Amino acid sequence: MFKENKVELNSQSNSFYNDLKIIILESNSKKEYEEKNK
Repeated sequence: MFKENKVELNSQSNSFYNDLKIIILESNSKKEYEEKNK
């Protein structure tokens, strides 16, 4: 029981961090794009 919950928690936090990474990457590329097109 406890193990299963732990795994679920891990996958949830992993997807959360993946979302964060994507957001950071997108905002970085947006900045670069704006810098190039000034």
